[in-house]
Amino acid sequence: MPGQEAVLSVNGPLANTIDDIELYSKSLIGEKPWLRDPKCVPIPWREVELPKKLKIGVMWHDGMVRPTPPVARALREVKAKLEAAGHEFVEWDPIDQKEGNELLGRMFVADGGLTIKKELDRTGEPWRPEMEAYSVARDLTTSEMWKLHLERSEFQGRYLDRWTKAGIDALLVPTIPFNTVRHGAFKHVGYTGVYNVLDYSATSFVTGLTVDKSIDQLNGYEPLGDICKAVNDDYDAELMHGLPISLQLVAQRLEEEKVIAMTKHVLEVIA
Repeated sequence: MPGQEAVLSVNGPLANTIDDIELYSKSLIGEKPWLRDPKCVPIPWREVELPKKLKIGVMWHDGMVRPTPPVARALREVKAKLEAAGHEFVEWDPIDQKEGNELLGRMFVADGGLTIKKELDRTGEPWRPEMEAYSVARDLTTSEMWKLHLERSEFQGRYLDRWTKAGIDALLVPTIPFNTVRHGAFKHVGYTGVYNVLDYSATSFVTGLTVDKSIDQLNGYEPLGDICKAVNDDYDAELMHGLPISLQLVAQRLEEEKVIAMTKHVLEVIA
């Protein structure tokens, strides 16, 4: 959405390996894009030496939607392997995630959905069900937008304070609450969207694990709300059997080099 700068857009390459991601990132930064794009930060690629013992926060759910059984299992197994390799884990309280997700939604529709409506009018496409929030949104006034920016900055400050106090290098969290979904069934962006609001560096990586219908069954879970119930009710172990499971590793703002280096190490440990 051109002009929407409350939540910064990101360069999110897809690749077969983390080495490809590193090559892409180094190559892009090596071209000094800040000489062509005034929004680019003039920081060259920085080599990172990781501590031998990483301190990682694990977030089992975001307080809104519990991950489906295969994703929850992947979190447990990856955590166990990293602990066995000597790394330290602490529990990360999802207390701030809901506010971050709500900020994301409010900022995306702050123009009353007019930018999206213009594109739909141009192409003749209808509003999709998942775009309902854009179709009914109200165009915020300038003063309302400034207040929203202030809320975002205060949220970023609180999250940073918690991170600094915990002394962690990264967060291990789901990328999405499911390993994958049927077309049109995607319902919750909170696991990634909050880190867009925070402008943090993150990777999504394949764990090497796959869904196993014999163990990844939805038994006795308590939904955290309506969306959580809808997501987990839609989970089909038979349909998902054999498909890969991914997780997300999150680092601080402007720590792209570090999150790539940590992801490379995580993949080596869990291989």
